[in-house]
Amino acid sequence: MNESPATPVFLLTPRQTAQALGISERTLATRTKDGTFAVVKIGRCTRYDAEMLRRWIQDHTQKKCENSENPLDKLTSADKVRI
Repeated sequence: MNESPATPVFLLTPRQTAQALGISERTLATRTKDGTFAVVKIGRCTRYDAEMLRRWIQDHTQKKCENSENPLDKLTSADKVRI
């Protein structure tokens, strides 16, 4: 069989974008209107840049603070047995 490589997806429809982010299309539209997400307009079609979405996710991923303490570290060995 002659299989061609998959075509990379650069632009997503609003439905694909909402599904990828795990939000409703209405929430996506609201976030687009308030400027959270930029769009690419092709005629009347609205598309979302897949790379921009990856960067947004990366920028909004919460990282563990180095100074924060793990509350489980304060437990005594007796407390740990009860858990």
